[in-house]
Amino acid sequence: MVKVSVCIPVFNMAAFIGKAIDSVLAQSFSDFEVVVCDNCSTDGTRQILENYSDPRVKVFYNETNIGMTGNFNRVLEKSSGTYIKILEADDMLFPEALSWGVLMFEENPSVGLLSMEREVINTDGRILRKIPGAYQGKKNGSFVLDRFHKTGNSVGTPS
Repeated sequence: MVKVSVCIPVFNMAAFIGKAIDSVLAQSFSDFEVVVCDNCSTDGTRQILENYSDPRVKVFYNETNIGMTGNFNRVLEKSSGTYIKILEADDMLFPEALSWGVLMFEENPSVGLLSMEREVINTDGRILRKIPGAYQGKKNGSFVLDRFHKTGNSVGTPS
């Protein structure tokens, strides 16, 4: 069993999936697996996924398109980590993301949901806006959900 499973459900994201996986492989934290479930992509995503030989990258191909929710559930079913990080196929992680996330969970065992600081960028990599993490310090999951309801989705894709 690994400490963190980074779960990437993917469908037709050939333009981005390589950067998403590479951002995980570049983490300062090393006890992780990358679990990718391809939902019958037709745009070359499969060919990009087939180029990864790193044993930490585990790729599964659905026989039929099972829809977005089904693919999210499948990628979770295939994971084995103590902690789960959902990573959208067009997102990237900061190099310290997993280290920080594991530290926050282990220092605060009552936390059930964690959202990290993030930057929204365009296809050229230009930062459009910065969004703070929804969990900081000793705040708990109810704070995150309360903030979500009052200010919109500051959670993004949670861990």
